[in-house]
Amino acid sequence: MRRFIGFGVAALLLAACNQPAQQVPADAAETTAPEVAVPVEAPVAQTPAPAADNPDFPAGFQPSFGYSIRSRKVEDATNGQSPVRKLVIEFKQGDALTVDKQIEELLLAKGYKRYKTFERGDDLVGDYGNSGKRITVTTTPANGKLKLAEDSLGTVYFVWTE
Repeated sequence: MRRFIGFGVAALLLAACNQPAQQVPADAAETTAPEVAVPVEAPVAQTPAPAADNPDFPAGFQPSFGYSIRSRKVEDATNGQSPVRKLVIEFKQGDALTVDKQIEELLLAKGYKRYKTFERGDDLVGDYGNSGKRITVTTTPANGKLKLAEDSLGTVYFVWTE
């Protein structure tokens, strides 16, 4: 196979050498380089790379699916407790069950354990814990109750303390 490719390359080189050279008029003041087509790369997704931790999310994990942040909120601490953080995202890929499973895998990788799972209507709710920290994740498919972006397939609601 290598010989065949080697013979092919040699034949191309010989053919190129046998081509007549282009004559440039002596009175040409400027020479222009031939135009070369440059391929245009496709746009890159706006979702950050999965390897980086994202400070907007509990435990700093980064979702592995397309999403957009819908809202963020931090409630003041009461009675010496830590502030409560809330984050709502709209997911752009998969369904509620798939997204719930991907979030579970990400939190398990961060050392959290899912200790409660239940359904509330269309919602999938998971409670996670790790060394006294708690995260509640509610995943809801697009069901017409909330007005979502056209490309959104549902929401994920995170509630946690720092």
